[in-house]
Amino acid sequence: MEGKVTIVNTINARVGVTLPDIHFSHTWLKKGDKFSVSHDIFDAMMYDTGSHNMFEKGILYTEDMEVKKEYGLEPEDAEEPVNIIILNEAQMKRYLTVMPFHDFKEGLEKVSNEQIVLLAQYAIDNKITPSIDKKKYIQDRAMIDIYKVIEENQKDEEAAKAAKK
Repeated sequence: MEGKVTIVNTINARVGVTLPDIHFSHTWLKKGDKFSVSHDIFDAMMYDTGSHNMFEKGILYTEDMEVKKEYGLEPEDAEEPVNIIILNEAQMKRYLTVMPFHDFKEGLEKVSNEQIVLLAQYAIDNKITPSIDKKKYIQDRAMIDIYKVIEENQKDEEAAKAAKK
């Protein structure tokens, strides 16, 4: 295959891949960072257990469906991603606010735990308090109590304001 494969970091953390056998190393510093590699390097990444796992879990992602199908990341007959689903901010807001719990649970069964952690972080950052059922589902999968973290953050903000006076 010719051309390049663009790889995207999908999490709020630094992600690195080092393949010493082919003298390749790259670090994605933050969520949304993109880096293009040749198909030969991508092939080597797929044969490296650690790199391959990062793609399977949705930590690293490529939008190229043909490449995903070729390496077994998506089924051959898939038109849209079914194994690795990345939620954008609009989808996260909808999941946390207006989506009924049944649809919420059904939709999130298909996403990785890393995406659930990002969903929890989005709720915390935007001070969104989802329904009790949604909060419990997220807590069970991500081990993050959204309500508690939001409450603690508010206490910290109030203490910082009081200290400034």
